[in-house]
Order: sequence, then C-alpha cells, then structure tokens
Amino acid sequence: MSDALVLFGFTGDLANKKIFPALYAMAKRGELVPRVVGVAGRAQTDDEVHQRVRDSIEQHGGGIDDGPAFDTLVTRSATSAATTTSPGPSTR
Repeated sequence: MSDALVLFGFTGDLANKKIFPALYAMAKRGELVPRVVGVAGRAQTDDEVHQRVRDSIEQHGGGIDDGPAFDTLVTRSATSAATTTSPGPSTR
C-alpha cells in the first residue's frame, strides 16, 4: 500500500493541538495510514519529531496510554523541510 498523509504546517498550532492527538487515536484503533509526512519550514531530526508528537499527545490528547500505538505513530512519521522562494516581479 502506498498511501500517505501529507501534513503541511507540521510545527503549527493546529497540528499540535488537534492533528497529532487524532493520529494517535487512529493508531490506537489500528486505522493509521502507512506513512505520515510532515512538511515544515525547517528540517527536524527524528528525535525532534518524536518529542513534538509526544508533547502534543501528553498536553492535548489525554496522555500516552498505549505504548505500541505511540511507537507505530512515531515510526510512521517523518518530516521534510519546505523551502520557499520569492518570485520576481510579475512580467504580465
């Protein structure tokens, strides 16, 4: 299966307060997609990603009460740094 959830704004407030706890709940039910790819403004190490997800679930998702589900979530999560460039003046 090649499904993936691409999450733009991985370091943002919405992801922190709502999306990570929801993904954890999905993992607990065995419904998590095979891969979660977070897009952020800067690159993050795996440890930073795992800590961000852990902190989110502990603060906004009622805590971690299913270690295997949490492990599933973090092992399926990765980030990619997005770069933006400012286009030059319009030539229209």
